[in-house]
Amino acid sequence: MNPIQVQNNTAAALAVAMEKAEPLEVAVIGCGYWGPNHVRSFTSLPGCRVTAVADPDATRRERISEHFGGIAVER
Repeated sequence: MNPIQVQNNTAAALAVAMEKAEPLEVAVIGCGYWGPNHVRSFTSLPGCRVTAVADPDATRRERISEHFGGIAVER
């Protein structure tokens, strides 16, 4: 078996395992420059759910709430 076949088999096994697994719950602490990108990236991943975001800045919290509904936003 060549390395590409091994990699494809591993990826297929991981995909099957992820379908059966509970979602990974993630909290993002700090929503400065990169924070919204982290939230967007995590929410786009299958098997991953952003459950909370925390930031001391009210404007940043509001921006996350507007763009990503359903995520708890805390100070």
